[in-house]
Amino acid sequence: MGWGMKVLVMLMPSRLNISGPEWLTLSTPALNSLMEVSRAGLAAAEARSMENLAQARRDLKAALAQMAICVMLALLTAFLVLWRVIRPLKQITHAITHNEDADIERVLAISARGDEIGRFAQALKTFRKMSDDRQRLERELLQNRVARETAEVASKVKSEFLANMSHELRTPLNAVIGFSELMMHGTFGPLSERYLEYAKLINTSGGHLLSLVTDILDLAKIEAGRFQADFRDFDLRACIEECIPLIASKAREREIVVEADLPAAAILVVADARACKQILINLLSNAVKFSEEKGIITVTLKDLGETVQFSVKDEGTGIPADVLERIGQPFEQATNNPHVAREGTGLGLSLVKALVGEHGGKMAVASREDEGTTVTITLPRRQERRKIQRAA
Repeated sequence: MGWGMKVLVMLMPSRLNISGPEWLTLSTPALNSLMEVSRAGLAAAEARSMENLAQARRDLKAALAQMAICVMLALLTAFLVLWRVIRPLKQITHAITHNEDADIERVLAISARGDEIGRFAQALKTFRKMSDDRQRLERELLQNRVARETAEVASKVKSEFLANMSHELRTPLNAVIGFSELMMHGTFGPLSERYLEYAKLINTSGGHLLSLVTDILDLAKIEAGRFQADFRDFDLRACIEECIPLIASKAREREIVVEADLPAAAILVVADARACKQILINLLSNAVKFSEEKGIITVTLKDLGETVQFSVKDEGTGIPADVLERIGQPFEQATNNPHVAREGTGLGLSLVKALVGEHGGKMAVASREDEGTTVTITLPRRQERRKIQRAA
């Protein structure tokens, strides 16, 4: 109970024994005070409410402003992500899946950026370049493969043609050589000096042509894959000793000395004896052909364990440096001197190289112009089993 009510109770007429008007007169100031207090409380409450309302309105406006700013930032962020990230990624993806120049140009423009998207575009640019290079290389490899296969087919056809034609040429040449020898020996009667000279020229030319045809035949067989090597055990030292006398007469005509540096013991190898003999004769013939008069030819044989090595060295005209790298190719001659070149065909070393290759060996030519030439042949001591079986 408030103090105002207590005053009223205390001033009630039944207790104070006062009249009604007196009571009203006495209670009016208290009631007025009470009303003043009530009005003051209501005013304070109203003022407080207005302040709270104003603060709430300010907070609402601030919240709405912040919300608007957040929405704008979100839209701006979404736009930037769409423009700076999503759009370039779509362009890059389209460029990956489509091979169009316009897409590549866009990617090239994007690659100038310094961020991750730019580096990604740069990587795509590099990838596209590598892909283009790979496709170009594949096309070139395909073209080269087709050209190589075409060349191989043409070479095989050429080699087969040469092998067949060379074989057909040997029969009439043997007849020409045989009849010229009969004429030289006077089998059908003596010949005059003039016709005897003609018979010698026919025999010499026929022999030279037969040698050329034989070389072409052997080389064509090797190129066509029809050369059948007969691999057997034989003494390479004895083979060299047999070959030297075959060129001795030509060497004596030019006063050329042929020396042999051979081991005392036999050198047994597994090889084609006929091919080795042909290799030696070609090398010795070349040495005699290109040697100066009264020169020296040296034949050397070495046993290197798993391999054997023999060489033919002359002191002749030598081979120019610009020609040396081409030596061993068909019809390639070491000199253009007509007095020397007319005696050869340029097939000797080419055939030697091919025969050495059939044995799995190597041929090396060392030469200095006007100082001489050394041709070194290295052959394996034994042949692979598959080669021996093929020969069998």
